[in-house]
Amino acid sequence: MIRVSSTPLIACAQAAAAFAMLVGGLVLIGGWALDIAALRSVLPGLATMKANTALGLAGAGTALWLLREGAGGWRRRAGLACAGIAVLIGVLTLAQYAFGWNLGIDELLFADPESLAAGTPPGRPAPNTALAILLLGLAPLFLDYETRRGRRPAEGLTLAAGLIAFLGLLGYAYGVRSLYGVALYSSMAVHTAFVALLLALGVLFARPRRGLMAVVTGDSAGGYMARRLLPTALIVPPLLGGIRLIGERAGLYGLEFGLALFAASNVVVFTALVWWNAHLLARLDRQRHGVLEELRQANESLEQRVAERTAALQGEVVERRKIEQRFRGLFESAPDAIVVSEPGGRIVLANSQAEQLFGYTREELVGQTIELLVPERFHAAHLTHRAGYVAEPRTRMMGAGMELFAQRKDGSEFPVGISLSPIQTEQGTLIFSDIRDVSWRKKTERELRASEARFRAVSETANDAVITADREGNIVYFNRAAERIFGYSVDQAVGQSLTLLMPERFRASHGEGLKRFLSTGEAHVVGKTVELAGRRREGAEFPLELSLASWKVGEETYFTGLVRDITRRRQAEQDIRQLNDSLRERAAELEVVNKELEAFSYSVSHDLRAPLRAIDGFSRILLAEHAGALDATARDRLARVRRAAQHMAALIDDLLKLSRVTRAELSLEEVDLGALAQAVAEGLRGQDPARTVRFDIARGLAARADPRLLRVALENLLGNAWKFTGRRAEAHIEFGATERDGQAAYFVRDDGAGFDMAYADKLFGAFQRLHDAAEFPGTGIGLATVQRIVHKHGGRVWAEAAVDRGATFYFTLAQEGVYG
Repeated sequence: MIRVSSTPLIACAQAAAAFAMLVGGLVLIGGWALDIAALRSVLPGLATMKANTALGLAGAGTALWLLREGAGGWRRRAGLACAGIAVLIGVLTLAQYAFGWNLGIDELLFADPESLAAGTPPGRPAPNTALAILLLGLAPLFLDYETRRGRRPAEGLTLAAGLIAFLGLLGYAYGVRSLYGVALYSSMAVHTAFVALLLALGVLFARPRRGLMAVVTGDSAGGYMARRLLPTALIVPPLLGGIRLIGERAGLYGLEFGLALFAASNVVVFTALVWWNAHLLARLDRQRHGVLEELRQANESLEQRVAERTAALQGEVVERRKIEQRFRGLFESAPDAIVVSEPGGRIVLANSQAEQLFGYTREELVGQTIELLVPERFHAAHLTHRAGYVAEPRTRMMGAGMELFAQRKDGSEFPVGISLSPIQTEQGTLIFSDIRDVSWRKKTERELRASEARFRAVSETANDAVITADREGNIVYFNRAAERIFGYSVDQAVGQSLTLLMPERFRASHGEGLKRFLSTGEAHVVGKTVELAGRRREGAEFPLELSLASWKVGEETYFTGLVRDITRRRQAEQDIRQLNDSLRERAAELEVVNKELEAFSYSVSHDLRAPLRAIDGFSRILLAEHAGALDATARDRLARVRRAAQHMAALIDDLLKLSRVTRAELSLEEVDLGALAQAVAEGLRGQDPARTVRFDIARGLAARADPRLLRVALENLLGNAWKFTGRRAEAHIEFGATERDGQAAYFVRDDGAGFDMAYADKLFGAFQRLHDAAEFPGTGIGLATVQRIVHKHGGRVWAEAAVDRGATFYFTLAQEGVYG
């Protein structure tokens, strides 16, 4: 049997819906809005399609068009709304007829100037029209609904509406008003009946695989018969009735003959139709019997072949069992763990080595996925790789070039090597996984890589050339320093003889020495450090230092040499010899200069101080004994002379100190800096006990230095702090240590006058002052002396300050201090 395709029927349903929308729209817009009479009534004198009728049919058609199978969302909501419009029009119109109401809906849209029925309000659809609209509106609402017994209410509603429309068309065809009109009310228009009938067919065709239509469109004998008889049953009787009616009205025969002719015509047509269908069914039945006979013969042939195949299979089963026994023996005796799984990853078989390696029993493994043996962090990647292998199964190593890890039952991980092979079985493809624990190999590889990396890191960053040659004297390794020293690139040097790097006069002796060492083991250079000459790429010779060693890999002997270019060292040695000669000469000159400087210092100390003392002393006597004889101006000028003489004496003392500091030899020992600072502070308090100054001196500060010179430095630094805090009622001076750039930095901090950091570069110059002498007296030599002392200790000194916010002087020493 042939099954009818549902696509054309659904298309017909959509076409019927579209036609109903079109007709309804044309009547509403053209017939009523634009007053085109031909659209309201097909022919003059016939019933018109009312505005509400057109609206109801358009709503039902729109609902059918929107509620196509599978429709949802806004389409379904809009379709149900359109069907509701048709239902509302039908219900309200029938209610008006039933209860004699006038709800004012008949001419709600347009006025009806040409109502033909006297007893019918203008614009109101006929009762049969209202009922058909109601039924056609309800049908889409129940289009997909079925009762528990499989009944579909939409089909009953549709058939009823179709019957009303069909009777209306017959009434117009036969001229029988009672078929399209009810009593004295208005009648159903002819195009109303046509559109309603089309919509009824559209609803039936909308779901061709359900309910009554499922029988009609099915491939059963019933469906086959229905598709042939239904069109004839719907078309032939009305056609014969029309012919009979035409003959009677023409007077060709009477009522009795017409009825007999109608009955005989129906009998002839339907008898012929039944016989034709019976003939077709008989032919189909013969074809079915032929097919059944062929199936029976094919079944007998198949049974015979099955029996033959069964006998052959029994022999194969015996042979297969032997093969399986051999396979199991090999499977269990394999040195590696073997796991067999399905393409989906489910484990179907595992050997005893897999139990030992992973810690699971066979029963625990079988049925689980292979990911049980994979660390969780690799699950996603493993699933992807497994899918790729299943798509292209072949024998290969798993994860070539990758590090693979497996996981034991206890959660521990270990590196593995895995070989994959697809196996074809009766159940399909299985994946054979050979798994080997490679922990020892990975450890060895890691140690080898680490060793090689250390060697390369050392050799490639070394300043000395590292060159390795084989037993033939050919270069096999040439590092970057060798490229720089000899001027050859790696590609140019590797594979060449070592003689490439030697002056020609040494090449013969090199060859003889290599042969002698390989044959007798006698070494003149191997194992020693010697100075030789090398040859650069451009041919220039240079002195080098060579340390040569030999080593073996199996039976192969290799030589590795460390080569240092000592050109600069040779030049430095020459320069040092020349410098030493020059220094000896300079030392002799300095000794003479020092003696002269000592004589000068003595002269300054003795010869200059005596006149200054005389000037100061006689000026003091004049002021003391003859002050009354002098006026105020003379006394002031004598006071200025005394101050100048005293300042000159102080300046000479500071210069002598600076000179002695410069020439003094260091005498290093452990010095307690805190104790030195405390002694200096006590001395300052003794000079001016009336001042209120708080000293904070850190304890436990020790350094290796010259105590005499450091005391001079601290006297200057703490003395400056004492001096520049002189204007504060309560001053604070601190001595301590901190860390700067990983080195102990000692500091003296005060809260005195401070200074502008813009002039900090002048602080440590001799005679440099940042404050007026009248405000803060001094010679400007103290900080220069501090700097000389610190520099003699290999340190540095610097300051940080702000005007009226104090100053901090830092100094470091070459010997790292201790502070806490």
